[in-house]
Amino acid sequence: MLQLKYTLDNVCGWATLMLTNPKNQSSTPISASYLRDTLFELCHKMTEYLKDNKQQRIISECEPGVIALELLPIKNNTAKYRVLLFEDEIELNNPETLDEGLFSPIGLANDIIISCSDILNELGVDNYMNKWLEHPFPMESYLKLKQVVDNPDNREKWRDHMTIINTGNKNKQAEFQRFFKGDTVFLNYDIEEPKGNEIEIIRYKASRFKNVIVDDTSLYIKGKELGPLIKWNLTKLEQYVGETAVFSCLLAKHHDKKVFISKGEVSGRICKKQGDGFGFTPYFIPDGSQKSLAQDKPDHLNARYLASKKILDNKWDMIVDRLYEWSGEFQ
Repeated sequence: MLQLKYTLDNVCGWATLMLTNPKNQSSTPISASYLRDTLFELCHKMTEYLKDNKQQRIISECEPGVIALELLPIKNNTAKYRVLLFEDEIELNNPETLDEGLFSPIGLANDIIISCSDILNELGVDNYMNKWLEHPFPMESYLKLKQVVDNPDNREKWRDHMTIINTGNKNKQAEFQRFFKGDTVFLNYDIEEPKGNEIEIIRYKASRFKNVIVDDTSLYIKGKELGPLIKWNLTKLEQYVGETAVFSCLLAKHHDKKVFISKGEVSGRICKKQGDGFGFTPYFIPDGSQKSLAQDKPDHLNARYLASKKILDNKWDMIVDRLYEWSGEFQ
């Protein structure tokens, strides 16, 4: 049965897709260029194949020409594949067959999952993007493939609307789980944050992934240099008791080279520490309340909920270009 392994080369922007047919002891190494996001195609097309049992072509730019791994529908409990070479990158006609044989759909899916896992363990999301140039790690497609493989009985009711959020903060996770309900998956990748404004920060963080929600929280006090840097300055807050402030939360995701951003804001004032919440919540009393957010955090006074609600309603505050390179300082 066909075996697959995908690895990034030492040269940035190139990878090798190794296809091995143990039956005839042949191996087909395919050089993959960043001009096509091959790892995303492997995850996405394999998921679709497992869901629908329809022919799929996983295409790799090899310059010149195109190579496709063609997966044919399962018939009589047998799954066949072909490795095809196309000289014409546009028409994809009259291919040369480089190899063909049988494969195990679940076995091939597991090979893809293992390749993804190995890359994540070795590089992480930031270094992956540095090596693969303009394409972030296909986290959403990777997790959906894992979901289908782990839950084969659920393929017909597979969830396209699975929400993936990058945060390791257990308090935020509990809030997001309640806001988004359904299938919410949490990642925990620590991303270095630019020393910039809140839009630059959230654009950069979102651009590390595809279709993964990232968050950034700020606390603005007029005339004070806090904002996105509040997490480094929590001990200073009692200096500003009585000052007006704004609790801001940005949520964003990167899709098709654009970053979609939603924003929630709550006005209030700084107080002496009240309660034992996380972050600055013990020091912030929202307008219309007599208690700090650590003591009482109703949804309508929670900027994180307000930003989440806009995503659920598909009402984005802005759509901007991605920002996957930052030449300035980091926090």
